[in-house]
Amino acid sequence: MKKKSIEQILSEFPKTRPPMSPQHHQRYELDYKINRSSTASLAGKAALWMERWMHKKVADGQGGRTLEVGAGTLNHLCFEELNDDYDVVEPLKFLYEEQLAEMAKVNTFYGSLSEVPANKEYDRVISIATFEHMENLPAELALMHQLLAPNGQLQVGIPSEGGALWGLSWRLTTGISYRLRTGLAYKQLVRHEHINTAEDIIELIKHQFSNVKVKRSFIGHKHLSFYTFITASK
Repeated sequence: MKKKSIEQILSEFPKTRPPMSPQHHQRYELDYKINRSSTASLAGKAALWMERWMHKKVADGQGGRTLEVGAGTLNHLCFEELNDDYDVVEPLKFLYEEQLAEMAKVNTFYGSLSEVPANKEYDRVISIATFEHMENLPAELALMHQLLAPNGQLQVGIPSEGGALWGLSWRLTTGISYRLRTGLAYKQLVRHEHINTAEDIIELIKHQFSNVKVKRSFIGHKHLSFYTFITASK
């Protein structure tokens, strides 16, 4: 398949999510919590264990004023040694509102990037498993760029969405356990949630940032990796 130009990628935004069935929608919050918690299935726990690679890569660059975008259940905080302000952006409060110990470590919660005051400045903007979900990623990246200090770093971990190994892995693990637990197709949920491929995300970051570096786990090819780690400078 011919590689898309940045103009083609930008023209696709903002995106509209494919709809979920009423059955998927009815149990959406419950399944989201289960997939991100210790009550997940064996396959779900295996996925959480594999995601540690992304968390560790992001935590390697820790230090300074930090903004985490898409903090979810605040499960990244245990990887950080907090020596400065740590703010988070997370629109879904139900994901973290019971995580009282982790909430106490956060300086300020925001529901969206647009809520972060324009005069705020961060040494790091980080994100784990969020960019694949963003409906208007170019606009969100522009806000992140503005919030970074002059020598600030963007550090992002994402699933290798669009790659062969990633697609096979969720079909043989989470997809099967989800079908057994709910009787529903996990593919429809993935289509609704993962609207941006890893390759498109990389190109969008290159469009707005400099010194972009990409690493993949566990083999350095987009079709033979589970996750992708991206760093970039303002």
